[in-house]
Amino acid sequence: MREEILNDMKRDFSKELEYWDWLARKESQLEKAMQVYDEAIKVVPSSAIFRLYIRFLKDAVGHNNGEVPSSGDFVSYNHILMVYDKAESMGCITEDLACEHISCFLQLGRLEEARKLAENLCNGKLSDAVDLWVLRLSVEMRCVTERCGYSSKTGLLSLYEHLENVLLKMTISKAERLWLMALKFFLNQKQYFDKLVELSLVSLIKDGGSDDGFSLSTAIVDLVLEQDGVQSARETYKRFLALPRPGLSMYIDCIELETNLALAGDRKCLLEARKLYESALATYEQDVSLWRNYYTMEIKMGTSETANAVYWRARKLLKDNVALLSSECL
Repeated sequence: MREEILNDMKRDFSKELEYWDWLARKESQLEKAMQVYDEAIKVVPSSAIFRLYIRFLKDAVGHNNGEVPSSGDFVSYNHILMVYDKAESMGCITEDLACEHISCFLQLGRLEEARKLAENLCNGKLSDAVDLWVLRLSVEMRCVTERCGYSSKTGLLSLYEHLENVLLKMTISKAERLWLMALKFFLNQKQYFDKLVELSLVSLIKDGGSDDGFSLSTAIVDLVLEQDGVQSARETYKRFLALPRPGLSMYIDCIELETNLALAGDRKCLLEARKLYESALATYEQDVSLWRNYYTMEIKMGTSETANAVYWRARKLLKDNVALLSSECL
């Protein structure tokens, strides 16, 4: 009777993933449960069934929270790796499964294998997967840090070329984390960092010149300031501001940079801040906060003449919006 019921269920529900997961988990022996999943893969091959299979195996060895497995669990983890391999060979690999596969190698302390796998996956059909690329870069950074034999010029060139192709395909907002990791990874590799700066200019032009929201240009300027000092940072932000219609946020960030330096006593920076305000107002002359901040800066660091000049220009240009200016400032 029991066999008849199970056969009927198999006939009626063999296309349902939940049926196979239930059937496998009711087995008392791990080997028999794995046989059920292996059969399920043949009947309903999909990333979802592989995910259920892998989750079951991780539950079985009791390491679903990222702990390093004990020596007795390595056989089971090797089987998990085999399941990931099978998912890839059957065309069922997804970005999530790929990242899990790499992380599994890392969890086992097999850094070089994780690096090679990440490289292969990023160069395959998942070449546009942002999270996968972020993970790959983190692995590459570990390899360099731990000096595991991967720091050759050829290796860095290959990595950069693939990364460049990916970044050119994506919008800046989509690839935000990838941009930040790439910039930090290549920060001390001037040849490639400079290439990334050039690439960012191309990407910003493609996206319309403005990078309001996540500001790639600001991130680069901050890194250049930290690495090479004020003059290099100034030269860099001027390149970004020369793009078609730079975003107001970029102007504000650059103004903040120069203003902070001016407050520290560098009078040249006050002149640079004024130039930035004037440039920003040429495009955003109706922005009330921009006028207010300009006036406040002149009150703090300028003269009564320069402050009054900003005040009367603001009144003239803002017209109907002049009432929005804070009475405390103007």
